[in-house]
Formats: sequence, structure tokens, C-alpha cells
Amino acid sequence: MKVREQDRLETLRLRYEGIISKYTYNIGEQKMENTDKYRIVKLPPLRVVSFHAMGIFLGDPETKASAELSSWANPKGVLKNPEKHKVYGFNNPDPKYDKETGDFIVNEENPYGYEFWITIDEDFKEEENITVKEVPGGLYVVTSCIGVQTLGETWKDLYRWVKESKKYKFGKNQCLEHSKDPTISDESELNFDLYFPISE
Repeated sequence: MKVREQDRLETLRLRYEGIISKYTYNIGEQKMENTDKYRIVKLPPLRVVSFHAMGIFLGDPETKASAELSSWANPKGVLKNPEKHKVYGFNNPDPKYDKETGDFIVNEENPYGYEFWITIDEDFKEEENITVKEVPGGLYVVTSCIGVQTLGETWKDLYRWVKESKKYKFGKNQCLEHSKDPTISDESELNFDLYFPISE
């Protein structure tokens, strides 16, 4: 559990620009723009069901929100079609960060949240106690990774990619973690696409 919490801490830490910006290296634009590792994706507008939870320790809101999503989605069988019903997640809100110590402060006085979206059909009929959102599309640089333990380093790579790009700038949309197969229970085997918002 301790190792898992350390991985979560590192992942969350690297989402803050001031921290990620400490990690830079020189790579050429040609390599950045022409590699299979990074791809430019225009995400269309999405209609989603949203599941949000708050927590008082690292990993708590993710677990709660995931349980809510599964409880709703499993009886409907929608998780069996991950290409049609995609699952995205992100912090909402981010945990409080102590710049002096470099640590996150997560407790009863300082909770943080996590939100999952699962895409639905246009003709989906809204249900009681279910939150449906219309999410605008946008431009993203996307890369993949496997395992929760790799999220921090992968977010760091995406930040560097945008920071050093001569063509793209930082966008204003939400950073997204897309789990390609949310039915996998082993966090070390989860397959992610990470979406970092950009603009031209």
C-alpha cells in the first residue's frame, strides 16, 4: 500500500506545471513531430455520464469514483465495449500542494477529488441520480503507458513535449487519463492513453 501511495503521490505531483517544469531535456522538433510515441488527436465533443468522489488520502477518491462507475455500468454491460464506451478520468479538484515541503496535503481538512467520465450514445435517456455532461472536444497530444506506476513519468514526458514544441502550445482543456480496458483489476497492467491539451 505504501508503494502504491508513493506512486499516486508522484503522479499527482507531476500534474503541476511548476513541478513538472523542473524536468526538461533537449529533443529536436523533427523527433517530436514524427514519432509513433506521440500523436496529435482531435477529440470530438463527448456526451458522458460522470462519477465524482472526494477522498482524504491518496487513491481514495479514485477508488470511490471507480466503484460508482462500475456499479452503474456493469449491469448495463457497457464496460464490455471499451471502444464505444470510453472511460476517462482526472483530478477534480487537485490536492492541496505545499511548495515548501514538496508534499501534498490530503486529510479531512484538505480532501481532493477524482472524476470519471464514460461516453454514452446520443439517444441515452437520462436517469435519476445520474449526472450527464456535454463535454467540448479539443486538440491533444496523446501517448500511451501501461500501469499506474508509469503515469507520473508519462505525464512528465508529455509536458516536456509541449514545452519544447515549436508548433504547439499548452491548451486549456482538461488533461485526461483514458483507460483502454477499465475491467482490468491489476493496476500494474492497466493500459492508458494520456491526453494533454494543446493549441496551435
